[in-house]
Amino acid sequence: MNLSKTSSRNSSFELLRFICIIFIISHHYFYHGNLGLPFTEDNLSNGRVFLQIASMFGRTACSIFVLITGYFLINSRSVNIKKLVLLIFEMLSYSIGISLFVRFLTPYEVSNGDIIKSFMPIPYGNWYCVYYILFIMITPQLNKILNSLTKREYRNLLFVMIGIYSVLNTLIKNELEFSNIDFFFVMYIIGGYIRLHYENKYSNSYNLYVLITTTILIILSVIFFDNIGVCFHKASLIEHATYFQQFNTLPSVLFAISIFLYFSRLRISNVLLNFLGKSVLGIYLIHDNFILRKIIWCKIVPNNEYLDSPYIHFFAKIIIVLLFALLLDIIRRYTLEKALVKILNFTKISKLLRNRNYVEF
Repeated sequence: MNLSKTSSRNSSFELLRFICIIFIISHHYFYHGNLGLPFTEDNLSNGRVFLQIASMFGRTACSIFVLITGYFLINSRSVNIKKLVLLIFEMLSYSIGISLFVRFLTPYEVSNGDIIKSFMPIPYGNWYCVYYILFIMITPQLNKILNSLTKREYRNLLFVMIGIYSVLNTLIKNELEFSNIDFFFVMYIIGGYIRLHYENKYSNSYNLYVLITTTILIILSVIFFDNIGVCFHKASLIEHATYFQQFNTLPSVLFAISIFLYFSRLRISNVLLNFLGKSVLGIYLIHDNFILRKIIWCKIVPNNEYLDSPYIHFFAKIIIVLLFALLLDIIRRYTLEKALVKILNFTKISKLLRNRNYVEF
């Protein structure tokens, strides 16, 4: 296990990605935990408000992942086939491996239909990875268009897209949202603009200020809607407490951009972070597997038994899930993935296809 190869990379983005996966696991604790949603004035407690707040940044974390993708891929003119093959193989490894493991080596039931789905990561796999694969196939053409724009034209495009996607949708409760892939387009284009044209004239403390402000606003929105819902006996207001967690709400978009800008200005060099950062996707795929997540959150020390006092249970379970998935993915990287790379010999395939401009290895 050679960690020195990753020492020259900027670790700030790896740290950000780790923070994002913690946001996502926290979000799934809430939404996959069979917590008897929606909450009402009759069952709302401090513990449940805490869980609402803890879940608020999971979807935003996905937006941050796309920002990072746009930032690093905006100048790419081809699709990296090696990365796509390894991604699909990783999805298959976990979906098939987990379904068979649960079916034959645990007391939990897995239907034949779920077994069949596990062999088809597209379209039945992790939604983010499925959309990522579909989206990444068009990035070479999209990049050509974006790179041909002047700074002013690119900025005007951003104003229009953010105005429609975020500002307007925040006001009219997402009536113009078409599918999850639309947020890929918007956040990717924002990430590309930051890489190509953004001139940060302010200190990084300004980015931190915006980040803290939007974080406080998002948390206060939960408390505000919960309290007025209880005050006016309106369950619909309590349901709106988590409204700002949506991908395209303005506070969510501002949070994603500000935390990305803040970490992009940091200069951290940490070998361990770079090594562990390679397992963030694996952690995502393992804990959010459509079979395993039912067991994690609803069967093993069920979340719903700790609704009114979830604090110790919440943090303990998040840490255990994170560490277990991390260890499992490190093992996979040094066994299955290493064997696949050796068998496929991507270097040889690259030489055979070197004249094709659309793909790279």
